[in-house]
Amino acid sequence: MKNHFKYSSRLNSFKAKPNLYTWVYGKNDVRDLFLRSFQVGGLDGFFVNYPEHFLIPDPETIISFIKNNNIRVFGLNLRFPESQFSMGAFTNPDKNTRQAAIDLCKKAIDTCIELGGNHVSLWLGYDGIDYPLQADYSAIWKYEEEGLNSISEYAKDLHISIEYKPSDPRCHSLLDSIGITLSLISEIDSPNLGVTLDYCHMLMAKEIPALSAVLAMQKNKLFGVHLNDGYGYQDDGLIIGSASQTLTKEFYYYLLKYKYAEPIYFDTFPVREDPILECRMNILRSEEICKQIERDLPENIIASVLASQDSMKSIDLLGEKTI
Repeated sequence: MKNHFKYSSRLNSFKAKPNLYTWVYGKNDVRDLFLRSFQVGGLDGFFVNYPEHFLIPDPETIISFIKNNNIRVFGLNLRFPESQFSMGAFTNPDKNTRQAAIDLCKKAIDTCIELGGNHVSLWLGYDGIDYPLQADYSAIWKYEEEGLNSISEYAKDLHISIEYKPSDPRCHSLLDSIGITLSLISEIDSPNLGVTLDYCHMLMAKEIPALSAVLAMQKNKLFGVHLNDGYGYQDDGLIIGSASQTLTKEFYYYLLKYKYAEPIYFDTFPVREDPILECRMNILRSEEICKQIERDLPENIIASVLASQDSMKSIDLLGEKTI
């Protein structure tokens, strides 16, 4: 039976429990991470970190491996190296470093196109501040806008998305929430610039994940979903639906309602868990949530409850059916 969504997973998850499996190429070689992920049996494609996953042994070897093994690449996750961008990528006080960030994104876009992908996700974790009066907010907002505008102009045929996070590694991220992120996207007004929602990041920002998804989908700006779970204090990266079951179920309800068609990426962090079994669990839980929504929460009943805004009805509706 066909799954409800296309599934992908964090390749670095498969670094966990290294003694459980044979390493063919070496523990820092992404080719071994692909080999381990193949054992999951339910992944439809991959997002590859750029430049991280192309460094060992070298970009040409990794690209050839992907092509020779017919690996489907949905897109790339841009990860700015801390050694160069700890003071910021697009918001760096140094003009040359800001340009280097743009150039790195353009290389990622070129690589994504070469591999047949259609999406580059930007995590702008170093664009922010740590202290009061550390930055001119008007200036860094302008720098952020200029950088994103340049990238979206360069990649007209690709989705470029912003994965926001309230903090970490900076004390305060410039793009820290769905509202601020959508505001900047609206200002740039590029059809290929959107947002990637990370479930744990939304919990950290004290957002209702389903509401953030609706706000993005109503504007046709939800380009990516990173699913995991946590307790809202940090980026826990737990198995989906394990800590905030009802919020997860509500989030899925709206993904199905709005017919979200992009891949779901499991951004989970197995440490003491077998990463292959953990990834299988994410897929199984995802599909079970979808089936429960279809089976137990028919649209006419949900519509009536939502229209009434009656909390007793909504609690009763979730009640014993909660995962």
